[in-house]
Amino acid sequence: NQFYQMLDMNKEYMEQEFAHNLEKRQHIIDRAKELQSEPSVQKALNELQYLHKLWKEEAEPVAEEFREKTWDEFKEISNKIHDRKSELTEQIEKEQNDNLVRKNEIIEEIKKMTTAVKETNHNYWQNSIKKVELLRTEFLKLGNVPRKVSNQNWNDFKEHLRNFNVKKNEFYKGLKNSQQTN
Repeated sequence: NQFYQMLDMNKEYMEQEFAHNLEKRQHIIDRAKELQSEPSVQKALNELQYLHKLWKEEAEPVAEEFREKTWDEFKEISNKIHDRKSELTEQIEKEQNDNLVRKNEIIEEIKKMTTAVKETNHNYWQNSIKKVELLRTEFLKLGNVPRKVSNQNWNDFKEHLRNFNVKKNEFYKGLKNSQQTN
Protein backbone atom coordinates (compact mmCIF):
# COMPACT_ATOMS: atom_id res chain seq x y z
CA ASN A 1 0.00 0.00 0.00
CA GLN A 2 2.80 2.41 0.92
CA PHE A 3 4.59 1.52 -2.29
CA TYR A 4 1.58 2.50 -4.41
CA GLN A 5 1.10 5.68 -2.39
CA MET A 6 4.74 6.60 -3.12
CA LEU A 7 4.18 5.89 -6.82
CA ASP A 8 1.13 8.17 -6.83
CA MET A 9 3.06 10.91 -5.02
CA ASN A 10 5.93 10.47 -7.45
CA LYS A 11 3.51 10.75 -10.36
CA GLU A 12 1.98 13.94 -8.91
CA TYR A 13 5.44 15.37 -8.29
CA MET A 14 6.48 14.60 -11.87
CA GLU A 15 3.37 16.26 -13.25
CA GLN A 16 4.05 19.36 -11.16
CA GLU A 17 7.69 19.37 -12.21
CA PHE A 18 6.75 18.96 -15.88
CA ALA A 19 4.27 21.84 -15.60
CA HIS A 20 6.94 24.03 -13.98
CA ASN A 21 9.48 23.09 -16.65
CA LEU A 22 6.96 23.78 -19.40
CA GLU A 23 6.46 27.23 -17.89
CA LYS A 24 10.25 27.83 -18.00
CA ARG A 25 10.40 26.78 -21.64
CA GLN A 26 7.42 28.95 -22.50
CA HIS A 27 9.15 31.91 -20.87
CA ILE A 28 12.26 31.29 -23.01
CA ILE A 29 10.07 31.04 -26.14
CA ASP A 30 8.28 34.28 -25.26
CA ARG A 31 11.59 36.08 -24.85
CA ALA A 32 12.76 34.70 -28.19
CA LYS A 33 9.56 36.02 -29.80
CA GLU A 34 10.38 39.47 -28.42
CA LEU A 35 13.83 39.24 -29.99
CA GLN A 36 12.28 38.95 -33.44
CA SER A 37 11.34 42.62 -33.27
CA GLU A 38 14.70 43.74 -31.80
CA PRO A 39 16.12 46.43 -34.14
CA SER A 40 19.74 45.41 -33.53
CA VAL A 41 20.29 42.02 -35.16
CA GLN A 42 23.58 41.45 -33.37
CA LYS A 43 22.02 42.12 -29.98
CA ALA A 44 19.19 39.70 -30.83
CA LEU A 45 21.70 37.02 -31.85
CA ASN A 46 23.70 37.45 -28.64
CA GLU A 47 20.61 37.12 -26.49
CA LEU A 48 19.36 34.20 -28.60
CA GLN A 49 22.64 32.43 -27.93
CA TYR A 50 22.07 32.98 -24.20
CA LEU A 51 18.52 31.60 -24.54
CA HIS A 52 19.84 28.50 -26.27
CA LYS A 53 22.24 28.02 -23.38
CA LEU A 54 19.34 28.35 -20.93
CA TRP A 55 17.32 25.86 -22.98
CA LYS A 56 20.10 23.28 -22.80
CA GLU A 57 21.13 23.80 -19.19
CA GLU A 58 18.07 24.97 -17.26
CA ALA A 59 14.99 23.93 -19.22
CA GLU A 60 14.50 20.49 -17.75
CA PRO A 61 12.31 17.79 -19.26
CA VAL A 62 8.63 18.38 -19.89
CA ALA A 63 5.77 16.01 -20.58
CA GLU A 64 6.24 13.87 -23.67
CA GLU A 65 3.47 15.59 -25.65
CA PHE A 66 5.15 19.02 -25.25
CA ARG A 67 8.79 18.14 -25.91
CA GLU A 68 8.85 18.27 -29.69
CA LYS A 69 6.24 21.02 -29.90
CA THR A 70 8.16 23.45 -27.68
CA TRP A 71 11.50 22.64 -29.31
CA ASP A 72 10.09 23.12 -32.83
CA GLU A 73 8.56 26.45 -31.85
CA PHE A 74 11.82 27.66 -30.32
CA LYS A 75 13.83 26.39 -33.29
CA GLU A 76 11.51 28.15 -35.76
CA ILE A 77 11.90 31.47 -33.94
CA SER A 78 15.68 30.98 -33.86
CA ASN A 79 15.72 30.32 -37.61
CA LYS A 80 13.79 33.54 -38.27
CA ILE A 81 16.33 35.55 -36.28
CA HIS A 82 19.20 33.85 -38.14
CA ASP A 83 17.46 34.67 -41.44
CA ARG A 84 17.49 38.33 -40.42
CA LYS A 85 21.23 37.99 -39.84
CA SER A 86 21.67 36.50 -43.31
CA GLU A 87 19.68 39.34 -44.88
CA LEU A 88 21.79 41.89 -43.03
CA THR A 89 25.00 40.17 -44.14
CA GLU A 90 23.84 40.19 -47.77
CA GLN A 91 22.95 43.87 -47.51
CA ILE A 92 26.36 44.71 -46.02
CA GLU A 93 28.15 42.72 -48.74
CA LYS A 94 26.16 44.56 -51.44
CA GLU A 95 27.04 47.95 -49.90
CA GLN A 96 30.70 46.97 -49.65
CA ASN A 97 30.76 45.87 -53.29
CA ASP A 98 29.11 49.14 -54.33
CA ASN A 99 31.75 51.04 -52.31
CA LEU A 100 34.50 49.01 -54.01
CA VAL A 101 33.16 49.89 -57.46
CA ARG A 102 33.01 53.60 -56.62
CA LYS A 103 36.46 53.59 -55.02
CA ASN A 104 37.90 51.90 -58.10
CA GLU A 105 36.27 54.59 -60.26
CA ILE A 106 37.92 57.27 -58.14
CA ILE A 107 41.30 55.54 -58.49
CA GLU A 108 40.84 55.40 -62.27
CA GLU A 109 39.97 59.12 -62.42
CA ILE A 110 43.14 60.00 -60.51
CA LYS A 111 45.13 57.66 -62.75
CA LYS A 112 43.74 59.34 -65.89
CA MET A 113 44.62 62.80 -64.58
CA THR A 114 48.16 61.61 -63.97
CA THR A 115 48.87 59.71 -67.19
CA ALA A 116 46.69 61.25 -69.92
CA VAL A 117 48.31 64.67 -69.75
CA LYS A 118 50.81 65.63 -72.44
CA GLU A 119 50.64 69.39 -72.32
CA THR A 120 50.06 70.95 -68.92
CA ASN A 121 49.93 74.41 -67.52
CA HIS A 122 49.43 76.05 -64.16
CA ASN A 123 45.61 76.26 -64.54
CA TYR A 124 45.38 72.56 -65.39
CA TRP A 125 47.32 71.58 -62.27
CA GLN A 126 45.36 73.93 -60.01
CA ASN A 127 42.05 72.49 -61.27
CA SER A 128 43.43 68.97 -61.00
CA ILE A 129 44.59 69.57 -57.42
CA LYS A 130 41.10 70.70 -56.44
CA LYS A 131 39.49 67.76 -58.22
CA VAL A 132 41.89 65.24 -56.67
CA GLU A 133 41.24 66.69 -53.23
CA LEU A 134 37.48 66.25 -53.76
CA LEU A 135 38.04 62.68 -55.00
CA ARG A 136 40.29 61.95 -52.03
CA THR A 137 37.65 63.25 -49.61
CA GLU A 138 34.96 61.17 -51.30
CA PHE A 139 37.19 58.08 -51.23
CA LEU A 140 37.78 58.45 -47.50
CA LYS A 141 34.08 59.07 -46.79
CA LEU A 142 32.93 55.96 -48.63
CA GLY A 143 32.34 52.99 -46.36
CA ASN A 144 34.20 49.73 -46.12
CA VAL A 145 34.98 47.41 -48.99
CA PRO A 146 35.18 43.60 -48.81
CA ARG A 147 37.98 42.62 -46.47
CA LYS A 148 39.81 40.43 -48.99
CA VAL A 149 40.42 43.38 -51.34
CA SER A 150 40.60 46.17 -48.79
CA ASN A 151 44.41 46.37 -48.55
CA GLN A 152 44.88 46.16 -52.31
CA ASN A 153 42.29 48.89 -52.88
CA TRP A 154 43.93 51.18 -50.32
CA ASN A 155 47.42 50.54 -51.73
CA ASP A 156 46.22 51.30 -55.28
CA PHE A 157 44.67 54.55 -54.08
CA LYS A 158 47.85 55.62 -52.30
CA GLU A 159 50.03 54.66 -55.26
CA HIS A 160 48.01 56.65 -57.81
CA LEU A 161 47.71 59.61 -55.45
CA ARG A 162 51.48 59.51 -54.97
CA ASN A 163 52.01 59.33 -58.76
CA PHE A 164 49.75 62.36 -59.23
CA ASN A 165 51.72 64.32 -56.65
CA VAL A 166 55.03 63.32 -58.24
CA LYS A 167 53.85 64.54 -61.68
CA LYS A 168 52.51 67.76 -60.17
CA ASN A 169 55.77 68.37 -58.31
CA GLU A 170 57.79 67.68 -61.45
CA PHE A 171 55.76 70.26 -63.35
CA TYR A 172 56.20 72.92 -60.68
CA LYS A 173 59.91 72.16 -60.26
CA GLY A 174 60.33 72.47 -64.01
CA LEU A 175 58.35 75.73 -63.98
CA LYS A 176 60.46 77.06 -61.14
CA ASN A 177 63.69 76.08 -62.93
CA SER A 178 62.57 77.81 -66.14
CA GLN A 179 61.65 80.92 -64.14
CA GLN A 180 65.07 80.94 -62.48
CA THR A 181 66.74 80.44 -65.85
CA ASN A 182 64.77 83.36 -67.29
